[in-house]
Amino acid sequence: MAWWVVIGHAIQLAGSTSWLPVEATKILLKGDAAVNVFIIISGFVITHLLLAKPESYRKYIARRFFRLFPVYLVCGLLAIYTLPEYIYAYAELPFADYRATRAERIRLTEANFSAHVFWHLTILHGAIPESVLRFASSSILAPAWSLSLEWQFYLLAPFIVPVFATGFARKTRLLATALVCGFLFVLSKLYLKDQYQYPSMLFLSIHFFMFGILTRIFLGLKRYRASVLLIPTILLIWKPLEGIIWMVWCCFIFCEAGLIREGALSKAIDIAARTLATNPINTMLGRWSFSTYLVHIPLFSVAVATLPLLRPTVAQDDVWSAVLVAMLILPLVSWFLYRYVEMTGIRWGGKVAARLN
Repeated sequence: MAWWVVIGHAIQLAGSTSWLPVEATKILLKGDAAVNVFIIISGFVITHLLLAKPESYRKYIARRFFRLFPVYLVCGLLAIYTLPEYIYAYAELPFADYRATRAERIRLTEANFSAHVFWHLTILHGAIPESVLRFASSSILAPAWSLSLEWQFYLLAPFIVPVFATGFARKTRLLATALVCGFLFVLSKLYLKDQYQYPSMLFLSIHFFMFGILTRIFLGLKRYRASVLLIPTILLIWKPLEGIIWMVWCCFIFCEAGLIREGALSKAIDIAARTLATNPINTMLGRWSFSTYLVHIPLFSVAVATLPLLRPTVAQDDVWSAVLVAMLILPLVSWFLYRYVEMTGIRWGGKVAARLN
């Protein structure tokens, strides 16, 4: 999902090209679908974490904070440091999409820099309406709007997940929580949607988290296990691309959990899972994908900004060459950030959590 976003952003920066089929370009530019799938997976994984490893809220949130914040801070500082390169690549060259919007965002970010830095440091910038602070969700490091969305979910997940996990025994609590979440979702869609450049406020995207939450909960309930298949089916009708991906993912999970008995179907799914999901390259890139997602914009900016040093006139093919070189370097940069920043943060989180009650 992270690399889907990366490739889509590469096309937005370098411009559409004749050597990439039109239909393929359309799909690759649907980065919102990749983010939606990631949100569903996040709902699944956090629910699994809360059910499999119960701990105090303080310990849980300390681990989550140190999982997100160190690499987010480093990439945010890189984005600030490489702002001149970003301006050249994304606002001055004629090939990038949305140049006027980006130029306006840069201008307003510089005019309200302290406010943007403050809200980004809280990781709650995605919850700030446009009427309060223009481009709050995307001002410094645009992809981090979804990180803020994640953080908002992390803050509330320990209160939401247990209600749904035990709700079938306590139907009143389940109904009340579902109604509150549904009401806030509808209210946000009706009155707040235009206040956000992206669906970066939790209740604009709560439905995708709920798909993941319910998938994990139904998976653990023998009586309701078959209901898992309803979730990708609903997605398939409503969001076909996300639905197809989630259907495949659910098949992999069913096989992994031993819920598909041995036979031709089980073997076919196992082969597909090993080929598509758990092969060494995909596993490696997946491990580094958080860093990949956050660092690719500064890396693209630097790569494209070096072009005037090599030739007086920059053409679209030159931009594509620079972006492709950046994409080749991106796994190495992602590995470095994962190894020395993400893992360090995870260790810090474990140490802090161990000291908390």
